[in-house]
Amino acid sequence: MSNLDSTLLHIYRLLLRTPKIAAHLPEILDLVMHSTNAERGQIELYDEQGDLRFREARKEGKEIRDRRESKISGKILAWVWENKRSVLSEDARRDPSFRGSGTVVGQNVLSVICAPVCDARGLFGVLYLDSSKREALFNENTKRFLDELVEQLAPALRQRMAEEAKLRSIALELRNTHARELGYRTLIGTSPAIKRVRDDIEFANLHDDD
Repeated sequence: MSNLDSTLLHIYRLLLRTPKIAAHLPEILDLVMHSTNAERGQIELYDEQGDLRFREARKEGKEIRDRRESKISGKILAWVWENKRSVLSEDARRDPSFRGSGTVVGQNVLSVICAPVCDARGLFGVLYLDSSKREALFNENTKRFLDELVEQLAPALRQRMAEEAKLRSIALELRNTHARELGYRTLIGTSPAIKRVRDDIEFANLHDDD
């Protein structure tokens, strides 16, 4: 069994043990990156309007918190959305398909592969790997590996999208309720009621669209 096939088997077993994928996405990305020698990896999910709603980004075993560092080239994303299939490039800087991409140049993206996350309802995300250190790091075996992986991940990722939508709805309701009834921006005091309101607002802020 190849290293990539072994990684797929490991992830399949992980998915069978739990229907909740969110907590395991860092582990899954780290496994994928280790198996492919990728420097950076991430999963992005989008709503029906194409707006980003969820991102899990990793680099060398650590979360990427800076959105500028985790930005994927718009040209790469556009290619995947238009063609509805994976894109593989040995050196994105010299690839005619991505010519003029400031993100590719600025991040010195060499090897790159990006696979669409799809289900019966359509494309709603991508799984992305790259390296700024090596050219021709990925190949057709890597592409097959990612295509099989996203096919297995898609149902759980769609469920994650539904959870995110529910959280946003709750957050908006909490924000509007407290702003309207209590004027939370000027709240003072230490009573349990005030603490509850502050906790609710913090929850809302964590799930704000901004």
